[in-house]
Amino acid sequence: MMSGKAYRLRFLVIGAFLGLGILPALQPLFSGQLFGTDGVLHFYRVVQLERALHYGILYPRWTPDLGLGFGYPLFNYYAPLSYYLVLPLRWAGLSLGTAFSLSMGLALWGLALAIYVWTRDIFGERAGIIASLAAIYTPAVINYVYQWSALPGLWGLIWLIIALWSLRRLALSGGFLPTALTSLSCAAMVLSHNVTALIGAALLGAYVVFIALCYGFRPAFRAILSLALGLGLSGFLWIPAFFEKEYVQIHQLYLPAVFDFRNHFRSLGDILAPPRAVDPNQANFVFPVSLGWVQIALALVAWWPIGVLLHREVRAHRWALTLASGLLTGLVLPISLPLWEHIPLMRFLQFPWRLLTPAALGLAALAGMGAAVLTRKNQRWVPVILAGMMLLALPWLFPLRKISQPDPSPLGQIRFEGETGLIGTTAGGEYLPVWVQVRPSPDALLPLYEAAAPDYIIPRLDPTSLPAGAHLLEAEYGLTRARVVVESPEGFRVRFFWYFFPGWQGRLDGQPLPLGPDGPHGLVAADIPAGRHEVTVFFGDTPLRQWAWRISAISGLLFLCTLFLAWRTGREAPGAEVPSGGSFSPRILGTCALLAVALTGVKTLYMDRYDNPFRRTLFDGRQVRGVDVPLEVNFGNQMVLMGYDLPTPAVRADEPIEIALYWRVPQPVATDYSVGLHLVDERGILHGQQDNMHPAYPYPTSRLRPDQYARDVHRLTPWEGTPPGRYTLLVVVYDPAGQRLDLRDGAGNSLGTTVYPLTTVEVRRPRRFPSMEKLPLAARLEAEMGGGLRLVGTGPLPEEVEVGHTVPILLFWQALRPPDGDYLARLRLLGADGAVIAEAIQAPGRADYPTSVWVQ
Repeated sequence: MMSGKAYRLRFLVIGAFLGLGILPALQPLFSGQLFGTDGVLHFYRVVQLERALHYGILYPRWTPDLGLGFGYPLFNYYAPLSYYLVLPLRWAGLSLGTAFSLSMGLALWGLALAIYVWTRDIFGERAGIIASLAAIYTPAVINYVYQWSALPGLWGLIWLIIALWSLRRLALSGGFLPTALTSLSCAAMVLSHNVTALIGAALLGAYVVFIALCYGFRPAFRAILSLALGLGLSGFLWIPAFFEKEYVQIHQLYLPAVFDFRNHFRSLGDILAPPRAVDPNQANFVFPVSLGWVQIALALVAWWPIGVLLHREVRAHRWALTLASGLLTGLVLPISLPLWEHIPLMRFLQFPWRLLTPAALGLAALAGMGAAVLTRKNQRWVPVILAGMMLLALPWLFPLRKISQPDPSPLGQIRFEGETGLIGTTAGGEYLPVWVQVRPSPDALLPLYEAAAPDYIIPRLDPTSLPAGAHLLEAEYGLTRARVVVESPEGFRVRFFWYFFPGWQGRLDGQPLPLGPDGPHGLVAADIPAGRHEVTVFFGDTPLRQWAWRISAISGLLFLCTLFLAWRTGREAPGAEVPSGGSFSPRILGTCALLAVALTGVKTLYMDRYDNPFRRTLFDGRQVRGVDVPLEVNFGNQMVLMGYDLPTPAVRADEPIEIALYWRVPQPVATDYSVGLHLVDERGILHGQQDNMHPAYPYPTSRLRPDQYARDVHRLTPWEGTPPGRYTLLVVVYDPAGQRLDLRDGAGNSLGTTVYPLTTVEVRRPRRFPSMEKLPLAARLEAEMGGGLRLVGTGPLPEEVEVGHTVPILLFWQALRPPDGDYLARLRLLGADGAVIAEAIQAPGRADYPTSVWVQ
């Protein structure tokens, strides 16, 4: 067995090797830029945390400059630990952007180390080394880093892996270190990332069951005790976050369609998607959230019989990892919808594909075991394996949404919120207090902030709330505190420029002062009597938050007692012996390191600058190469339709028509335009519609550059009851007020229409006929018309008709049996005296689909 000194030296060597081995995955961070809008959100959260610490607020549940400057209870609900870990780099003198990028790199390296230690403990050192590399080069993990800038999620995964490792050690023999790490890593996971905490809690609970089955109930009890202490240690966050949900607009996390899990499942084809070249000029290029091919192949090899009797624990973990990875992957597929709908907490995950990241880590551990099997007799496979993983992951290492460091001042934050609508650095404003019924104007407090530079401590008293004759005699303001002395000839309701939220407290001449929300903006307010008074307002803890702090403190004491007992009963927790198969030779490790360094150099010097098989553009400034049908349709000199892809020009009536439109802007536009796709018959009657608010989703058209293009995918399903036949797809472009852009010719002159007929599609008989309940019936008639036909009902009928105008009437028909022939329907409009005012005769449904071909 390796001595402690030798083990530590070996760990340092492997750690250095892994740092070099994942160098290509770290290379995009060298630019010091942020990635995607989420990167800016995390950046501003670090800014707010640093600002609070500067003013002596160690745990700022209320961030004063967010929420358009009116404050936001961000860290009462959102886990902040990963942002605290950025600040030491900041205090070392690094810029915020550099500190954030370096923190991301350290987190990625830390994840590799955690997976190495965890997998090595179960399957051996060779498995641990390959597993750590396999995890980092899995597309789902890279996507997590560079498309979502998921610094909190990365740290959450690190603590989850450490918790799994320490739980196994704790189950095997107890001891000081496993006890401490289990509780601390559980607490750190909860304090790092809300979503990972939800997923991790389920996985850790499942692992406790595994421990009970594999090691016995006494080790499982030790595990439960340590995890419970971890939850207690982090109680100051999750207890208020869970029990104070009713104070904020938490429904914005899951009700909007963009966050509804029903809209974010992935197909098996997406999960197994092959790599494809990145187009740097496509503004909304989509990186598939997929699992790596090499990783999957190696995981299958882990099940290959090798003629060696594996340790019982190794076999058990192989089964557990396979089941866990398979279950997590299955929850990403649409077939899992009933589970998502019946487990309430799952809606807070928002995007089912998030589960692919922890699934990828389990798959990586299996891949490590498979690689250990594959290289048992020939280590020369190792560089081949690493090269395959790196090359297949390379397209994901060309992040497109790079953003330079934004203005870190409160002015920059408020302007960012106003421009993007991302209130409080959250996508849906889900932590906005429920008393805020109307959001203030984005520039409401900007003049105050501009005048308060450089400390940006603004006067919070609303002067318009003072009555005539009142005087403000003294005023002192802090981040979350205000003290004013006012004198008024009459009583009044004073108002402050903070959103009301439980925790705001007041004092009137040293006595408690009740506070409450005021007006549609829900601002902090209080009733003040006539005379001269000192009014103090400050943010503190509610009784629930105070109890949460006490629970964490008590858990801390119990944790120390548990550590003391573990130390007294035995410090060592050596764990079970598992077949390690030895390590890789220094020559093999050196070859792999050189391979990673070489790829990093080639990517930096050549691939990032010039077109290559992994990164190339299809856009020449006017057209996109390879589009099925090229076009040049000018909408109001604002948007140009360059063509479309229509893979299937014929669909069944209950299936979506999938079509991709290609757009560019001839010059920068200031308006956020939307695109509508309409399905009409030969008479112009609408049979389906699908609108995309942002054709360059997730970016509005105002952020498109002329050197970019957007791929705008529509999935239009014909409305229930649409008869078979040929239909036309129409395209319209309109602004937020609904005003459509007119079509222009090559010279920019209006063509007098706003509708472009794109193409025709054939709608065929549906696989399943719609139920009567799904039809948009205004009146249900169920009238037997003879010949095997039934008039089911009508759509909405007009209450008034003007002379000379067409009366639109929607009828729903049903064939009770194959009709006897081609029938016509006669519709008559009768006057009060029964006289025929108007009459129309036409075939039921469509003339080109006569009743003689209808089926029952």
